[in-house]
Amino acid sequence: MSVAVAHSMTEAGAAALELAMTECGFRSEPLVVLHVAKDADDAQDPLHRDHYLEQVRSQLNELGAPADLDWRLEVVGAGGDVAGALLDLAVQAGASILIIGQKPRSRVGKFLMGSTVQRVVLDASMPVLVTRAHPGSLKA
Repeated sequence: MSVAVAHSMTEAGAAALELAMTECGFRSEPLVVLHVAKDADDAQDPLHRDHYLEQVRSQLNELGAPADLDWRLEVVGAGGDVAGALLDLAVQAGASILIIGQKPRSRVGKFLMGSTVQRVVLDASMPVLVTRAHPGSLKA
């Protein structure tokens, strides 16, 4: 089993990554960072993958990740369906929990979650933990 987290270079993404590191400690499970690229070509391109890997490494360092944190990056192309791609990656990673960040919402957005987050919460086969950004947690 593993703790899966949706990756993004946003404050919400940083909050999710920080929470995922904490969950890894509680559960004694490795971290799997899930990155959904814009398309399949980006996901398969080694240069793009190295770029995503460096982004995650940088975020982990900024968040004070322990040096012995066991983590890996999984990248896939969205193919127009970010929620479906995230859910597929989480299942493939054997996730015991999926953590996802949510950006601040408008008044109307407070009534309805964003479509990607909502679909992930409703369709996931594992528990999903949704967190919001901590202001100033990461300079995107």
